[in-house]
Amino acid sequence: MRRDLILTYLKNSLLFQEVNEHHLDKFADVCRVRIMSEGEYVYRQGDVSETFCIIAQGEVELVMERDDGASKVVGRIAQGGHIGETGLLLKKTRSVSARALYDLVLICFDRRTFSSQLLGNPLVHKQLFAVLSERLRVAWLDQMENSNHAESYDGSSAEDVILFKEKNISQIKLRKLEKRHHKQSIIQESR
Repeated sequence: MRRDLILTYLKNSLLFQEVNEHHLDKFADVCRVRIMSEGEYVYRQGDVSETFCIIAQGEVELVMERDDGASKVVGRIAQGGHIGETGLLLKKTRSVSARALYDLVLICFDRRTFSSQLLGNPLVHKQLFAVLSERLRVAWLDQMENSNHAESYDGSSAEDVILFKEKNISQIKLRKLEKRHHKQSIIQESR
């Protein structure tokens, strides 16, 4: 792919909008372009996390696969977006599969370049933090919406999600019981 096109795609991506030409040139020097056909997998859930990709053209769907073979589309990332950062940041395998929804052009960076050059740039780092924060916010809203529907079935709620291993499950049960007791008290008082 021509260098001027790579620079244009980088400028149009969410992460590089505030980055100056000098740094964009450096990033263009170390990237690799991948072209994929509709339906091909960029990576599979469980794969070792080795690359970070900017979607230059096309769209990717993120697919969560269960052990029983069932799968569910859990997200879509369009042109200008990016994939692969979570596994690199956490040093974990891929948590979802990424499949080309349409023919796809990716601008990819290996693990070392992602860590040293992209995260080393304060503007890219700041924008990545903002994008990941927004994704987390949306995920929490989805979790809350889904838990509101699930409460009528199994009593689960967003309070049941443990974010840190240090959190004791009995604390969650205690809070849940206190909440139920509080609700029952309000109902009885209103009668």
